[in-house]
Amino acid sequence: NNSGSGGLIAKFNFLHREIGIPRNDLKTIIKRNPTIMLYSLQNNIQPKIISLFIMRLRMNTSHICKLLLSFPYVMDYNMDNHLLPITRYFLTELEFSPMEFRSIVLKFPKIFSHSLFKVKHVVGYFRYELGMNASQVKRILFQAPQVVSLNTDDTLVGKVNFIQDAFKLRHQDHDNDGDSDSDSDDNDDLSSDYGAFSRSRRLDNIRKVITGMPTLLLCSIENNLKPKAEYLLEEFGGDELELRQTVLTLPTLLGYSLEKRIKPRMARIAEVGIEPIKITTGITMTEDNFAKWLENQRLRVENGGRLTSNKPTFSRSIYGNADHFDEEIDEPNYQPLDAIILSEKNRDNNTTQVGTGRIIHWKR
Repeated sequence: NNSGSGGLIAKFNFLHREIGIPRNDLKTIIKRNPTIMLYSLQNNIQPKIISLFIMRLRMNTSHICKLLLSFPYVMDYNMDNHLLPITRYFLTELEFSPMEFRSIVLKFPKIFSHSLFKVKHVVGYFRYELGMNASQVKRILFQAPQVVSLNTDDTLVGKVNFIQDAFKLRHQDHDNDGDSDSDSDDNDDLSSDYGAFSRSRRLDNIRKVITGMPTLLLCSIENNLKPKAEYLLEEFGGDELELRQTVLTLPTLLGYSLEKRIKPRMARIAEVGIEPIKITTGITMTEDNFAKWLENQRLRVENGGRLTSNKPTFSRSIYGNADHFDEEIDEPNYQPLDAIILSEKNRDNNTTQVGTGRIIHWKR
C-alpha cells in the first residue's frame, strides 16, 4: 500500500513536505540509498530524523539535507543499538554539547559508520597512551573527527611517532625510569611514580603540536609531513632545537602549503636577513601585511636592530588567508569549540524550525 500512512507516498511527503528536503535533493538521496524507502515511517524514519537529528542534535532542514546527501546510509544503522549509544557517548562521557556533536556529524557523517568500541579505542589512545586531558581529546575530535577512522595500532601511532621524530619533538633528557638499585618497596614506588612523570613530560611536545593542529593526523607522511620537515630543517641549517621551537611556537605552520606559502615566505625572510624562526610571525599574515612587516624588519636590520620611527601597523591572524592551507587539511574551517552557533534560535527541547520558516512542535 503506497498511499497509506506508511507507504511510499507518505514517506516522500514526510521527508519533502514536513521536513522540507527539496524534491531534487530527495531524489538524489533515494537514488543513492533506495532502502530508505523500505523502512517503516513510524518505527524507523521518523524516530531517527525527529528524535535524534532534530530534537537531540538540534538539526534544521539544511543540516538534515546535508547529512543525508553526504551519507544517506546513516539511515541504515540501528537506532537503539548503534546511533543512540554513539550519540550518548559524545554527549555524556565526552561532554560535547548537542550543537558541538552536530557539527562533528556534519563534518564527518561517517563517524556513525564506526563502532562505539572503535571510537573508544581512539579516545583511549589519546587519553592513556599520550596522556591527554579531556579538553585536549575534545579539541582533536571536534576539529579532526576523521581520526576515528584511522587504524590506531598502525596509522595513528605511526603518524604520531613520525611527527615526534621528524620535527625533533622528543625531549633529549634521559631518565632512568624505574632503574633503582634499591630493593626497598618504597623506593620502587617512588621510582615508578617518577618514571610515569618522566614519560608524561616527554610527551608534552607532541601533545602541544597535535592539539594545536589536530588535522596533522590526517595528512600524508610521504606527500605532506616529510617534505615539510626536510625543508624546514634545511632552512634552519640543521638546527634541530630551532626547528622544534618553531613548531612548538606555531603548530599551525605545518598546515600551510609548502610550495604556495612556506617556501615563498621563508625565501623572502632569508633575503631580508632575519632569523628563520620569524616565519612563525610572517606565515600568518595576509600578503599586504607580510610585505609591510618584512619592510619594517629590513629597516631594523639596517639600523642595527633598532625600531624605526615609522613602524607600520598590521593585524595578525593565525587563520588569516586560508587559501594557502593545504587542500588535504580542513583547517581553518571550524568554529571554536566553545562558540558553536550560540545565536541559534528555537532551541528549547520541543521546538525546531524546519522547512521554509515554519515551526513544527514535535512530541516525544
